Amino acid sequence: MAAGSLLKIRLHEDDRRHWNRRVAYEEIVRHLWSNGAPGVTVFRAEEGLDAHGYVQDIHSEYLSTSLPITMEVIGTPEDIERICVDLPQLLPAVSQVMVISGVNDVKQGLSKEGWSMSEVNILRVYMKEEDRHHHMPLYHAMLKELKDLGVLWVYAQRALEGFGQEHVIHKTSLLSFSEHAPVVLEATLDPKTAVSVLDRIRPLLQKASGPAILMGADALHLNTMTR
Repeated sequence: MAAGSLLKIRLHEDDRRHWNRRVAYEEIVRHLWSNGAPGVTVFRAEEGLDAHGYVQDIHSEYLSTSLPITMEVIGTPEDIERICVDLPQLLPAVSQVMVISGVNDVKQGLSKEGWSMSEVNILRVYMKEEDRHHHMPLYHAMLKELKDLGVLWVYAQRALEGFGQEHVIHKTSLLSFSEHAPVVLEATLDPKTAVSVLDRIRPLLQKASGPAILMGADALHLNTMTR
């Protein structure tokens, strides 16, 4: 189980390099696509600060296009280094790029030697809306299984845009959702039960069309993780 990296790129939805060009995040997605990124998932915030520090809300009667956008790429350190070489020239003035190292793909198993349990362990599973388990959406099946295992902090989020191993860019809109829409499920695992939980849900993890990663975190407030 080799450690990988998580690249996060943040900017605003209406950022453009030139007024007549496509928005910056779409250019970056295509840059990542053409530079062989293993996949990308794009999220739009529902509320946040725009580039001028004003609060924007997706539910406003005047639909703002200045909401924060986050792009996530998971790959080897070499993958991330390669795709970041020409990235700065595409970034708007107000933007953020960070790399989180030491993330692990847990589809193949979690070895005690390869991973040191942290105070909190964050599981993120990347998939598509069409991924299924017994005719049920895979993310819903995972939610139910994690509930049965006593994991409390679990949520699923549909992404705005993304591509995976098939290298086809899929988009969603506010009014229409494709069954190919990218979906990410996140769960907070107690280190005392993380290995057993991952062993139980591994058949579901294998059905996800994207990676399943585990990251360690420090807890500022640690409530009970399981019932």
